[in-house]
Amino acid sequence: MKVMFSVILLAVMLMAGSFVAYGVYLNSVSVSYVESVQARRVVSVAASVARRQAFRPGIDLAGVHMSPATMTDVICQVEGILEKILITPGDVVEKGQTVCILDNPLLPLSVSRSEAEVRKAEVNTANAATSLERARRLRREGAISQSEFDTTETQMLASEAEELAARASLADAKERLAFQNVESKMRGEVLLVYQTEGRHLDYGSPVMLIGDFSSLIFFTNLSDEVFSNLLPLEKDYEFTVDLLNNHKAFNTNYADGFDSRFTAPASIIEFSPPLSQPSDFRNVMWRIDNRQGALEPGLYTNISIHGPDRAASLLVPDIAVLAGGDAVFVVTPEGKLDRRTVKTGRGDGEMVEIVEGLREGDVVVESDVRDLRIGDAVSPILLERDEA
Repeated sequence: MKVMFSVILLAVMLMAGSFVAYGVYLNSVSVSYVESVQARRVVSVAASVARRQAFRPGIDLAGVHMSPATMTDVICQVEGILEKILITPGDVVEKGQTVCILDNPLLPLSVSRSEAEVRKAEVNTANAATSLERARRLRREGAISQSEFDTTETQMLASEAEELAARASLADAKERLAFQNVESKMRGEVLLVYQTEGRHLDYGSPVMLIGDFSSLIFFTNLSDEVFSNLLPLEKDYEFTVDLLNNHKAFNTNYADGFDSRFTAPASIIEFSPPLSQPSDFRNVMWRIDNRQGALEPGLYTNISIHGPDRAASLLVPDIAVLAGGDAVFVVTPEGKLDRRTVKTGRGDGEMVEIVEGLREGDVVVESDVRDLRIGDAVSPILLERDEA
């Protein structure tokens, strides 16, 4: 009985061992099979070729709010009734041009009174001059004392001062009279007229708004990485904007007759902090040359700013650069996936400059390859792009 039990136990152990060995065998075969399939599998990936070509570094902006470099209200310098408005919104006026006329009947009267005061002062000065000349003669003859002469001379000086004051008062009265013709202080376009004819306006009342849109400004807060795409700073940049998607501040006919994508010269007026000071962000003030008359103050979207063409650079699509900006995946000449460490330079929103790590002709991967491993077989599907 004991011998039979031992035999059965041994048989069971042999069978268990056989199952384990068979399982190991199957696993080995499966792994080998999977590896064999993996080795034979070729994954297609979107890719492009690193090329050396002309490069226009720049930035893209979702939207900016433009303001005129110069815009001001026309202000009344005297009070009066608004008798006549000589312009309408949309008119272009010159500096010094009369834009409206006020009527204040007290101003001509003030001029007349001042003129009378001047004539009176002139007579007093003439009389004082005659008295002084007589006093000099009498003093030389010893007929009057020095004190009497000094008194006569003082009266002459007082008469001259009164005449000067009267002439100044007359000049002020004439200036106030001239202010009835309200003039523009700048060349520009009439944007708004605040008042209507017949209204009484006080001193300092705004009559209309005039703006010079030949030059517009806006501000951007750029990360240092984005700002570096504009370096080295150029005298002129190319500013392109979508005219169809804008929100006008005034009811003008600006943008009429222009293509939907409008391009104008732009320049950087100033930025802070300076390049000598490390910073994550820099505030940049831009000026747009709007002498073509396509833009007006307001919100504009879908904007790109580029510098002039530079010397040829080695470029790859921005999408091919991994997060962190220091590596790309490439397809080796043997058709294997590999990872390369790179140093990037400037970008234009679509392409990025490769300073180190790649050679012209290298094939960079644009697809998501997180499910692949270095050394996996891949087949590049090359995407064609227009040269920059």
